[in-house]
Amino acid sequence: MKTQIEIFTQPTCVDCQTAKAYFQQRGIEYVEHNIEDPESFHELHTRVNRVATPTIFIADRVFFGFANNREEIEIALTEMMK
Repeated sequence: MKTQIEIFTQPTCVDCQTAKAYFQQRGIEYVEHNIEDPESFHELHTRVNRVATPTIFIADRVFFGFANNREEIEIALTEMMK
């Protein structure tokens, strides 16, 4: 089964660190892609036609940024867990 949560990050992104800490504190598994890796950069650009971090995929939804989308992310996680 494919992991339902993916986070595209970069090391200097504070919002990325906050997002990862949020998932880790709740024991929610995710796959991280560092966009400093050319393959990850290309994959993100191909999937959403832009590059922003963090970009968070939860099931079939995509969120650009964590802090400004936290409520919607929590809803998506709740729906995914059903």
